Amino acid sequence: MTFDEVFQGRRSIRNYTRDPVPRQVIEQVLSEARWCPSWANTQPWEVMVVQGEPLERFRQGQVAKVAAHAAGQPDVPTPEKFEPRWQERVMQVGKSCLDAKGIAREDRDARNRYYEEMFTLFGAPVMIVFLLDEALNVPYGMMDVGIYMQSVCLVAQSKGLGTLIVSTVIKYPDLLRSVLPLPAGKRAVMGVALGHPDRSAPINQFERQRVPTEQFVTWVG
Repeated sequence: MTFDEVFQGRRSIRNYTRDPVPRQVIEQVLSEARWCPSWANTQPWEVMVVQGEPLERFRQGQVAKVAAHAAGQPDVPTPEKFEPRWQERVMQVGKSCLDAKGIAREDRDARNRYYEEMFTLFGAPVMIVFLLDEALNVPYGMMDVGIYMQSVCLVAQSKGLGTLIVSTVIKYPDLLRSVLPLPAGKRAVMGVALGHPDRSAPINQFERQRVPTEQFVTWVG
């Protein structure tokens, strides 16, 4: 793939095949991605790769949390509401997903099942949890973790794999810590689903939208 094919071809994957991802391939993805930049070369990111039985236990725990309507208490607060200009984009991609799955707005049961899929990684065989040490400043540390996370997604794309950056992974840190050996003093800041995309699934094919550069670029001089 060319750089443009990787960069523009990468998209959020919300349906995966059952094919496993070999550990060697995951190691290659994580290793190649580490050449991304970071503030003062601090390279503060840490990750935990979860597969197999621990991942299934996590999924079951997530389903139970959703069924109980449990309130989330993530280590780093996530937005609950957006201003209209951003909320419009959130609503747009949500509608695209539901339309791709043939879910009507009034079909509450189907919408709830889709919501549950968000918490169980849409069947992805690999979950990567991104961690940040509590000793690090959150804004700059999160920026560096985000740079590495984007790099992981792009390298995965170059190897024919799909990814989904998903905050539902870190919504219930108590569940994470009950299932996974998260080290003390670490914040769970984001999750990424990783696997082979189901390329026949309509939800992996709908047309994506991006705002034009005129809406966010200011030219000076």
